[in-house]
Amino acid sequence: MRTSLFCLLLASAAFSAEMRPWTDAQGNQTQAVLRGFDGGEVLLQNAAGKTLRVPIKNLSADDQSYVVLNITTLVDPSFAAPKVAPAAVGPILTKSSWPATLTAPDGLTNADYVEQKSKPGSHLYRSRRFEYVLNAQEKLNPVVMKEVARVFEGTYEMLSQSPFGVQAQPVDGYFRAQLYQTMQLYHAAGGPMGSGGVYKRDERVFKVPLESLGLKLGTNGYVRDDNFELKTLVHEITHMMMHDILPLLPRWLIEGSAEYVECIPYKSGTFRHSDLLASVRRYNKDRLSGKYRFSGPPLDELQRIIQVPIVRKAGNVYFDWEMPGDGVPMVGFYHSAMLMTYYFMHLDGDGKGTRLLKFLEAVRAEQPKHTAFVKEFEAYRVAMEEFSKKPEVKKLPDGRIEFPSYLKPPPEPTPPHPDYRTERLGYIHIGLLFDGRKEEDLAREAIEALRKVGLEAAR
Repeated sequence: MRTSLFCLLLASAAFSAEMRPWTDAQGNQTQAVLRGFDGGEVLLQNAAGKTLRVPIKNLSADDQSYVVLNITTLVDPSFAAPKVAPAAVGPILTKSSWPATLTAPDGLTNADYVEQKSKPGSHLYRSRRFEYVLNAQEKLNPVVMKEVARVFEGTYEMLSQSPFGVQAQPVDGYFRAQLYQTMQLYHAAGGPMGSGGVYKRDERVFKVPLESLGLKLGTNGYVRDDNFELKTLVHEITHMMMHDILPLLPRWLIEGSAEYVECIPYKSGTFRHSDLLASVRRYNKDRLSGKYRFSGPPLDELQRIIQVPIVRKAGNVYFDWEMPGDGVPMVGFYHSAMLMTYYFMHLDGDGKGTRLLKFLEAVRAEQPKHTAFVKEFEAYRVAMEEFSKKPEVKKLPDGRIEFPSYLKPPPEPTPPHPDYRTERLGYIHIGLLFDGRKEEDLAREAIEALRKVGLEAAR
């Protein structure tokens, strides 16, 4: 016999941004996060991180519609919920395996031009989950715009049904992208030099210049040229979809997971994960070919990128940290990160990515606590700024402050984990992934396993 939803979901003083109210047929409300749908049951996660299975028929009509809109591809086709307009999106529970093939339905990929919000030099488009601002004089050819939207929506669908999952919330109903007519405009908007696209986490926006996509101005707007390529989109969209857990991941897994998804063969709106290994072999061969300055990731490079940062502490000050991957050229770092991600996903242990999935689940459970602490610390920072403005408070050259004993500064919040404010934040749960193995031993295991499937990882 199932306990009712509202007995199982525990109350909490603070919820993360993913929390929303859920209402049963009697009108009772509670707070939880949508995590998935399976066999007629909605998977909800409470603030304590516990995932609960609730029959969808026990939820209100609005909640049933929310489930359908957010995880359409997972919903039992025999279930029909009331139609509602908003295109809201929620995080999705990861699965243990990747879909062999996936094609985003046409209904998701129509990119509509929003006439009333567009103006000369700035054109607004919307697909189901994404909003695109084209910073250019001319519109995109409708066929090309649909191709771009197909990649965005298709990558979302692929990740929603993958072990990585969607770990992000849209802003006002949409994830946002900015497309730029020239590389100069892209750089002026904060795009890094030497990059072909970037996800700006602080802005929650993906930025990309048209020329990186192989688009040129034709007689009917921008059209594809011989260099039309959308892999950059897949890479950065992966970062966007993992937004909420990025601070809690090691740098190599952030980039390695995006490279991994980028390697999934994509053509005409269809991802074919079943052909991934052949694609990864081509990727690996290309980067070992001499085309790039870095000649591939030898053993010590794989070991170096997974090293836990060294952080020294003196009093309350952390200093002199060593970042994993320091000294590895960028192309080599991405290459090594990709191979390590592939190893953990398909070759480590039981070959089912079990250790990696345990690590990701621990990260997801940590994320609400981290979000709450970030908000708490920001409030503390603002309070300290106000405190330092008091006439009795004196700022010292080294950044410290002096004040009379009768003044009490705002208390600094205590982080749930001591590494919340160090470069080791992404390694809090790394023990689940390493499982007692030393970095050098783990790297050697990876090299051996990669070679067995035709991925030469050393020279």
